[in-house]
Amino acid sequence: MVRWGWSVYSDVAMTSSGGEKTHAEVLLPEKAELDGRRITMLDDPVGYHVVKAVGGFLLASTTGHTEVFVSGGERNSHQGPPGGNPLELIVRAAETS
Repeated sequence: MVRWGWSVYSDVAMTSSGGEKTHAEVLLPEKAELDGRRITMLDDPVGYHVVKAVGGFLLASTTGHTEVFVSGGERNSHQGPPGGNPLELIVRAAETS
């Protein structure tokens, strides 16, 4: 299921600007329901791995680029100290011949 304005486990927002910048956000749902049906994602201690895999798949299949890095999805996805901030660095890879 790849489409704009989708609902996969919770909100997924994607924007693209001329193929240069792509941002996707995949979040765990706040409650264990999807379209009124119970899901076990929140009961699974490693459910965020599934969220990361689905996010990577959707991003790569939508943009056609497999060079994606998916971080987050955990209940505390910042993975830093309390009060710490995440840092994002986007670099253009040099083309090789």
